[in-house]
Amino acid sequence: MWNQSITSKKAEETRNVLIAFTDELWTGEILTGTATAVELWGTALTIDDVAVTTADCWLDDRKIVAGQGVQFSVSGGVARQSYTIRVGGGTTGSPIQGLSKDIRLLIT
Repeated sequence: MWNQSITSKKAEETRNVLIAFTDELWTGEILTGTATAVELWGTALTIDDVAVTTADCWLDDRKIVAGQGVQFSVSGGVARQSYTIRVGGGTTGSPIQGLSKDIRLLIT
């Protein structure tokens, strides 16, 4: 099952990305605080508007409940290059979890 909304984009595009953390969260737990999305090993991408989801949204045919995903916009990159973005955030669990995922983004 997909855990990210896009896996590729064109260099000239700005795209919105949604990352699901549903499978990592305990029952009743949500992401909270400041979400992060950081390009690893470079600075070719511009990543903006990183936030925990505040409303229910859909990832293909999978419902991502508010607070169970991270969304951001990404632009830039060099054609035919692949980039790794580390996405994460804290949770409301007790004890609090710090979750992260590395996603791959191909620039076509």
